[in-house]
Amino acid sequence: MAVGFTSSVSCCTDGSEWCDTCGGRSGPLLGTAGCRGAVWADDVARKVGTARAWPEYRGKALAIAIGKVLDLTRDARARDGLARHCHKRAGERWLELQAGAPINGKRSL
Repeated sequence: MAVGFTSSVSCCTDGSEWCDTCGGRSGPLLGTAGCRGAVWADDVARKVGTARAWPEYRGKALAIAIGKVLDLTRDARARDGLARHCHKRAGERWLELQAGAPINGKRSL
């Protein structure tokens, strides 16, 4: 999965919707998915605090992450990659919040 995606240049030449290395055609949507993950973490922190660890990517957390990116692609593989990235970024933001970062905004995605 393109968790370590850092390049805006696709390594794929076949026009794949999703690539585990570069994100494929859905790569540019990683920023959107990551932003939604960070907002998700802020929303949860605002409601319940940050005492607990961020949940693993399964069960309810998996379903929520998929719901956060459902509108970004119809491709199931791309949707899974974007949802994983959303969840990963939410977990990173959660650690920032646990370390004392302020909760941002009052919006919800």
